[in-house]
Parts: sequence; C-alpha cells; structure tokens
Amino acid sequence: MEFQHNSPSDARLLMKSHYSKEVNGLAMHPRGDEFATVGRDNLLCIWSSKQRRQLKFSRLESAADSIAYSEDGKLLAIGLRSGYLLVVDQEFKPVAKVQCNKSGHGITVVQFFKDMCAVGDSEGIIRVYNSMPITHGDKVKKPFKNCEVIKHRQSAIIHIDFSESGEFLMVNNVDEEVFFVRTKGVKEEKPEGRINQRYIGAGLSKSSYHESDFKQFTETVWHTTTCTYGWATQGIFSANTSGHDVNAVTRSKNHDVIATGDDFGRINLFQYPCYLKDALFSTSLGHSSHVSNVQFCNEVRGSDVATLISTGSSDLCVFQWRFQFDPENDGDDGEVQQSSMKKEDNEGVSKQMNKVEQHLSSW
Repeated sequence: MEFQHNSPSDARLLMKSHYSKEVNGLAMHPRGDEFATVGRDNLLCIWSSKQRRQLKFSRLESAADSIAYSEDGKLLAIGLRSGYLLVVDQEFKPVAKVQCNKSGHGITVVQFFKDMCAVGDSEGIIRVYNSMPITHGDKVKKPFKNCEVIKHRQSAIIHIDFSESGEFLMVNNVDEEVFFVRTKGVKEEKPEGRINQRYIGAGLSKSSYHESDFKQFTETVWHTTTCTYGWATQGIFSANTSGHDVNAVTRSKNHDVIATGDDFGRINLFQYPCYLKDALFSTSLGHSSHVSNVQFCNEVRGSDVATLISTGSSDLCVFQWRFQFDPENDGDDGEVQQSSMKKEDNEGVSKQMNKVEQHLSSW
C-alpha cells in the first residue's frame, strides 16, 4: 500500500495491490468491468477497470496461480498451489473446497464453461467438475463433488479451452504440446487395437503442426482462446522466440484480434485467426519483467475500443490498456492498419505507450 499524508491525521490511500513474489492468476467477470487477480502472496484481489482501482481483497490459505469466474459471475474458482480448488461466492464465502491433488502438485489452470469447471495441475492431470447441483431421482449431489479425471502424462497443464459445444477441451502443456480431449466419458476407437481413450490428436508438437493433425478441429469454434499452442495461434511465435517465451494469449470479444504477453515484458497484438508463420504484429511496452497473463475485459467501451488487462509476474503490476482500431482502415485491403495500445493511469489519463503502424495480412 502507498499513502500520501501531510500529517498523521491527514492520510489518503493512493494505491493497494499485490506486494511480493509473483502475480500469475487473472480472470474477467463475464459481465461488466470487474476482474480478479491472485498471486503467490496469498492475496485474492477484485478490481474495477472502470474505476481503475482495487475494490476489495481477501487473504487465501495458500498461494495461487490460477482463477476463473463462473459464467454467471456468481462464483470464483481459485487453483491453489497446495493442490486444492477453492470456490467462493462474491462475498468470498466458501462454496466448495476440493483436494484435487493429494500428492501436493499445485493447480495451474482453471476454466469454466456452463455447468462444467475444468482444472489442470502440474502433474498433467485434468479434472472436469460439475459446477451445478446434479439431480438423480430424489437425490441431489452437490456441485464440485463428481468429476471426470483425464490423465495425460507427467507434464504440467498450462492452458485449457472449451469448444463452443462444450464437447471438447483443447489443452496445452509445458512440453509445448497441444492435445484434444472429450469432456465426457465418451470413448473413441483407435487403430491397431490400442486402448480406447479420449485423446484426439494427442501430443502434437508446436514445431510440427499440420492441418491433417487437427482433423475436425481446424473449423471448431472455441469458447475462449487462451491456448498459446494451437492451429489458430501458430503465427504468434516469431523466428527468434521459443514456445516458452509466450506466456499468455487472449482473444478480443469481436474475435478480430488476439493479444499475447511474453517474457520480454511486451504486449503484442495480432489479427485473429493467426495461421501464418512470423505474422506481423504491433507491440507495446510497460512491464519491467515477463508478462504472466493477459485478458480482454467484458466492459463495453465502443465498437472499436476494447480494454485489456495484463499482469506482470515479478514486477507485481496490474496494467490496464486501451486498445483502439483505426476506424478509417479495417485492414481488408492489405494496406497499413493503425492500432494503438495505451496504458491508462490511476487517474484515468491515457498515456501513449508505443503506437506502431504495421502491414497486416488480409484474412
């Protein structure tokens, strides 16, 4: 916290935020301007992008790296590094607490879709929970009691996206692989007498993507785009960067743009989908260390304006950016398109960070 005062009785709180270790977890409220962050300082913070300030905070029992809002915005699921999934309501009252990993491996990613909550951990295990009560005859099973367990390999899960139908998951791990999983217990026959399993195109390496590897998923509509390794995000990796250099990706609400955060403190903007290698992009600087997470807000600011939130892992900063398309050029003719990223300070004054003009390829 930072205070401004002329005398002990005349103190004014200027700012409060995370204070130590790392900040990696970021989640947007499905409606409005609210968003949440969690860090390894055991803090859960709720913010307002409209007011540009922290609204409230709570101290957790353990450090956390992942967080997600339910689709109605009434629940927050927090993945603790102790291996527990903690679910709280809007007033931070506990709704459920589940020990996902008894061996102490931390929760690395949490993602909601309708009545499902997918949880990935550092041991490479995915669990899909029912986030709503289940009725069987006269019996009602509480939420977060039953789950589908999907074991991959001992490689930490880092990103999960649901398909728009809710039938499939696209999953990334730290080995730079992408694989697809059915959310329910439907099994698919594999050739040569292999054991039935839910993996479809499992273990595709980022360096060897081919359209045939993705089969039906090249045209699949995904509810979110947070997976850095995927068919529609191939172009976000430049020739001189490795897969581990890009930490997070997010898709704009109109599906026109994706933003990435990387190890060099940069926020990068690409057209979506981004199929081509070495795709052109615009970049903005602000964080002093690697960017751990980025997400577009659901706050509506206009047809050509969007709000982007980014977290810096080691600098402990939460940045708010204003992204604006050039209304005079939509990029369809392949000519120069101007886009700007501005960092907004706590007083609401926009400061130009790094306006870049780029030739963007047509879709």
